[in-house]
Amino acid sequence: MPFDDNEFLSESIETDTKPHLEPFSAWLQYSLELNMFVNHEKKVLQVANDDARKIVAAALLLKMSNHYQSVISLLKRGLPVEAQIILRSMIQVLIHLRLLQKDERYIDTLIVSERAEQLKLLNVYTEPANNDIFTPSNVHFETKKQLKKELNGFRKDKIECLADEEYMDIQGGELMSFHLGYDFHEYPRIFYTSNNLLLSAADFIHDIFKDTFDEKRSLEFTEKLKYYHDKFVKLSGIDPDLAPND
Repeated sequence: MPFDDNEFLSESIETDTKPHLEPFSAWLQYSLELNMFVNHEKKVLQVANDDARKIVAAALLLKMSNHYQSVISLLKRGLPVEAQIILRSMIQVLIHLRLLQKDERYIDTLIVSERAEQLKLLNVYTEPANNDIFTPSNVHFETKKQLKKELNGFRKDKIECLADEEYMDIQGGELMSFHLGYDFHEYPRIFYTSNNLLLSAADFIHDIFKDTFDEKRSLEFTEKLKYYHDKFVKLSGIDPDLAPND
């Protein structure tokens, strides 16, 4: 399928990929519905200014929601490799949400660790001995040669494993071609994982914020979550008796 000069940014890209997305139409429709549900819930969360746990949880839900929308948008444009990169970030966000849900004291650990990470990066950046890291042209010629030698060793052992993720066709350690077209074979797994992560995030958010819900809203949220969970199980082809209930 030919690309114009803008490739994945071309105006026709979603029209071009549409026939290939037909097998995933049920997943796409489900994604739109789940996205609408989560968007509504994140807009009506009640967060007190002095409740750090809920403030961070709401921010994490917003981040998760944006990541999710990015994944679906990338899939619609034929970019599953980039979608998978964002999936990793979704997993990281979900881990924080889960820990916030399980332990109210985790917010203190999270704040301290985030601050420590910022300071660590700042220390690396401001250390005079690391100037060459941020100005590659200043790296000594012999240092470059050594780095190249190490990287070449890595390429011989690992490049074929990286080929699929880099749109490359590697055979016998040799680069044969670049893949400039679409790749749909990972779509079922990406749809499954992204929707599973967002469902889990919504479940954790409900538990974190349940003390701010009145009885009616809590019941509505629970019923909607069960509806999307059951629909997810059906789409995934999972045996309902084996599917997790939370």
